[in-house]
Amino acid sequence: MSLLSRLFANRQRELEEEIQSHLQMAIQDRTDRGESAEQAEAAAIRELGNFVRVNDITRETRGWVRLERIVQDLKYALRHLKQFLRKPAKIVNGSRRGGNGHSGF
Repeated sequence: MSLLSRLFANRQRELEEEIQSHLQMAIQDRTDRGESAEQAEAAAIRELGNFVRVNDITRETRGWVRLERIVQDLKYALRHLKQFLRKPAKIVNGSRRGGNGHSGF
């Protein structure tokens, strides 16, 4: 795993832990006010919203999504550049085909 991949994975794990921590605090607040554990958990989840959506919005707000996409694009470009450089260069010169040097057009 590359350094950037580890960095992104660490940031993602930290974000998930932070969201989970907020959820646990909300559950604790509700149980302290007298709700049952099941009711407190359901209400806290409903209050927090869709975990995946909250995660995505927070990542976008922090600016990591843009950097992740740039890194992905660079990796893609480098892969294709390597493939291109491995292929032998083709001669497209008409004089190499024989004849009078015209390409036929």
